[in-house]
Amino acid sequence: MNRQWGYVGLLVLLAMIWGVCFAVQEIGNVMGAFAFNGIRCLLGGLALLPVWALRRSSGRTQFAPTDKRATWLGGLYCGLTLFVASSLQQHGLLFTTVGKAGFITALYVVFVPVLGLLLKRKVSWNIWLAVVGAVVGLYLLCMRESLRLEVGDLLVFGCAVMYAIYILQVAHYAPKADTLLFTSLQLLISGVLGLVAMWIFESPSWSLILPNWWTLLYAGLISSAVGLSIQMFAQRRVNPTVASLIFSLEAVFAVLAGLAFFGDRLTQREILGCVVLFAATVFAQLHFKRRSQNEL
Repeated sequence: MNRQWGYVGLLVLLAMIWGVCFAVQEIGNVMGAFAFNGIRCLLGGLALLPVWALRRSSGRTQFAPTDKRATWLGGLYCGLTLFVASSLQQHGLLFTTVGKAGFITALYVVFVPVLGLLLKRKVSWNIWLAVVGAVVGLYLLCMRESLRLEVGDLLVFGCAVMYAIYILQVAHYAPKADTLLFTSLQLLISGVLGLVAMWIFESPSWSLILPNWWTLLYAGLISSAVGLSIQMFAQRRVNPTVASLIFSLEAVFAVLAGLAFFGDRLTQREILGCVVLFAATVFAQLHFKRRSQNEL
C-alpha cells in the first residue's frame, strides 16, 4: 500500500510538471505549433538515449523483465498518438483560451473509463463518482467564458480523445517495456513527425526559435524526457482511470503557475474548483472493495 502511494506521488509530481508546462506551451506557440512540439520531443528523446545506454552498459536491469516487441511496437504506437494529441492541443491553443483548453483537454478523465469499457474493463462506482467530481472541479477552475465550441475547442477536444487513447496504450505496453528506451522511442517518433510537418506547413525561423530556447529546454527535458519517464514507470502500478484523474490536477498546477509567474489571482470559484478536483482525486484512491486487475 505504501508503494502504491509512492507511485501516486510520482504521478502528482508529473501533473505539477505538466501544469507549469501548460503556460510554457502558450509562449512557445510563437515559433509555430509543429516547430515547438517537434523540437521539444526530439530534444527529450535524444536526451534519454545516453541515459539508457549508460544503464545498459553498466549491466543494471529494470525491476521486471522487459519485452522487446512491447518496447518497439509500443514506442511506435505511442509516438504516433502522442504526435497527433500534442499537435491538436498546440494548434487548439492558437484559437481558444488557455482556460477552455485546460478544461476540454482534461476531459480525458471521462474518455479513459468510457474507452476502457470497450476493452471490457470494469470501473468501480467510486471511480465513476470521482470522474464526475473531477469534471465539476475542472469546470469551476478553468471555465471563465461561454462553453460555446469554436474551431480551437474542437481541436483540443480531439486532443483529449487522443490522450485518453495514449493513457490506455501506456497502461498496456509500459509494464512490459524497457522504460527509458520506450519513452525515448515515442518522443523521437513524435519529434521527427513534428519536424516534417514543420517544414511542410510552417515557415521555421531561428529568429523566433532562439529567443524562446528556455521554453524548449523546459518542455523538452523536464516535461517530455523526465515527465514521460515518470509516467511510463509509475503508471505500471496505477490503473488508467485513476492515473487520468491524477493527471487532471495539471489544471490546478497550471493555475498556481500563473499565480506564481504572472501574478494571476485565484477567485473563490477557482479555489472551490481546486478543492473539488483534489477531493475527487483522493476519493478515487479509497478502496471500498477489492478491485480486480481488469478494472480501470
